[in-house]
Amino acid sequence: MSTKQEVLDNVAYAAAYLDNQKGRTWRPLVDTTYDPIVQNRSPQPWGSFMRNEDYYNEGMLIWVEADAIIRQGTGMKRGMDDFAKAFFGIRPGDWGQVTYTRDDVIATLNSVYQYDWAGFLRERVDQTSERAPLGGFTRSGYELQYTEEQTATGKARAKLREAAEFSYSLGFSVSKDAKISGIAWGSPAFDAALRNGDEIVAVGEKTYSEDTLKEAVTEAKGTAVPVRLTIKRGDTVRPYTINYHGGLRYPRFVKIRKGDGALDLLLKAR
Repeated sequence: MSTKQEVLDNVAYAAAYLDNQKGRTWRPLVDTTYDPIVQNRSPQPWGSFMRNEDYYNEGMLIWVEADAIIRQGTGMKRGMDDFAKAFFGIRPGDWGQVTYTRDDVIATLNSVYQYDWAGFLRERVDQTSERAPLGGFTRSGYELQYTEEQTATGKARAKLREAAEFSYSLGFSVSKDAKISGIAWGSPAFDAALRNGDEIVAVGEKTYSEDTLKEAVTEAKGTAVPVRLTIKRGDTVRPYTINYHGGLRYPRFVKIRKGDGALDLLLKAR
């Protein structure tokens, strides 16, 4: 239902989001399982510092890495399909509940391939880290990169959200009504004291549009000239400057080694 490239491009956005989360330096992944209870799924002013229900997408990254470890350790003969069959393929025809513990997961992983799975999960689930677990991609010859051109999938995502994406450059998104959202903790927009809900009235001397903001970011690249915005906040309109000079940045996974790696085999059509 999706091409391999579409999957890679979608996962690149999830990986980039998690890799740029400042909250991961203080809040381990396991703690985000409490998020639906603590936050009741209500909006957070600084989601990138608080973290959200990251166990879904970060869990996916962890299992991609586990697959790569198994495949490399078994000469590409075994992988997550074998784990899934062993772990879930029990009691055929029984639709009842079966509880399990982490020890059960570890035991099944070891039945597929002997490894320090307890340490693997402890490091990625229970401990904090500055970076997202991207080992499954690096082991397969992929690198998370940022380019000035959005992927087709990235453009489709932005269109679906009806938002302009500047999360990995200025540090925010802009809704179709020109309002800023999702300001990243520690980003250039954060340092400029912008807030979620601020409305962009103008970029430099031009009325705001996605294109005018892209032009301003591109023109500021490699210079000492800041990105200048006119912001409406409540009944107040005033200028802001963002000291950012890195150009447009959109995430994608780039294959930097030849040949099929573990991830390529995992993403082959079944």
